[in-house]
Amino acid sequence: MGRASSSKKVAKAARTAGRPGESKNIVWPVAIGAVVLLGVLLVVVSRPDNPEPVAPRLGDHWHAAYGVNVCGDWMPPLQDQGQDASGLHTHGDGLIHLHPFSTRSSGHNANLNTFGEIVGMEIGDGSLSLPGGIELEDGDDCNGEPGVVQVMVWDNPAATEGRRVPADPGGYAPQDDEVVTIAFLPEGAGLEMPPTVARLADPLAAEEGREPVPIDDPNAPDDPNAPEDPEAGTSPEDGEAPLTDDEGDPADAGQ
Repeated sequence: MGRASSSKKVAKAARTAGRPGESKNIVWPVAIGAVVLLGVLLVVVSRPDNPEPVAPRLGDHWHAAYGVNVCGDWMPPLQDQGQDASGLHTHGDGLIHLHPFSTRSSGHNANLNTFGEIVGMEIGDGSLSLPGGIELEDGDDCNGEPGVVQVMVWDNPAATEGRRVPADPGGYAPQDDEVVTIAFLPEGAGLEMPPTVARLADPLAAEEGREPVPIDDPNAPDDPNAPEDPEAGTSPEDGEAPLTDDEGDPADAGQ
C-alpha cells in the first residue's frame, strides 16, 4: 500500500513537471516574448517619422565670418596648419568653411574648438590659446584692466544686435551666415562684428581662387598726410583757396 502510494506520487510529479522528451509549459516563454515585442513596438512608435540630425549635416556647405580681437586689436585671419580632417577649415579669408566630412564634425561637433584644431586655436571657459604661443586667461592684463574671454554671435551680417555665448564658448557651433567675434577684452567692453563680415558677400571667392572681397585693415595707422577735411580751404565754386589779406581784396583787383 505504501509502495503503491509512493509510485502514484512520483507519476503525478512527473506529469506536472514534464518528463524528458515531453512538451514543456510554454506560457512563460510566450509571456517573455510578448513583453519584448511590446517594448520594440513602443520604441518604434515613439520615434519621429523622419529623424533628422542636427545641422550642419553631411553634404552641407556653410560659411560663417569670424574675427579674434585681443585688447582692441583684430588679429590677422587664422590659417590652416595642416591637412583638414574634419571639413571645418579656412582659406585665410576670415571665414569658417563648414562642410563636415563625418558625424564627428557635424551637428553640435561642428563647433569653434573643432575649427580650432586646424588653425591652432582653443577656447575654454576663461582661456584662449592662439597660434604663436599666445595664452590668455581671465584676469590677465588688457590695457591696464583685467581681460575676459568672451564670444559674441550675430545671426547674419545685417543683424543689429548680437548675443553672448554664456558658457563653453569653444563648444558653440556656428550656423550658416553667422558672424562670430572671439575676444579678450575687459568685462563690459562693447563687442563689434569683425571686419571680415564683408567676406560673406562672396564666401566662395578664396575657395575658388578668386580675390576675396576687400576689407579695411582696422589696425592700420592713420595717414599723417591725409587732410582732416578734404573740403577745407577750398572755394565751393572753383576749388581755389580764398585770398588772404596780404593778397589784397578781390574788390580792389584792377585798381
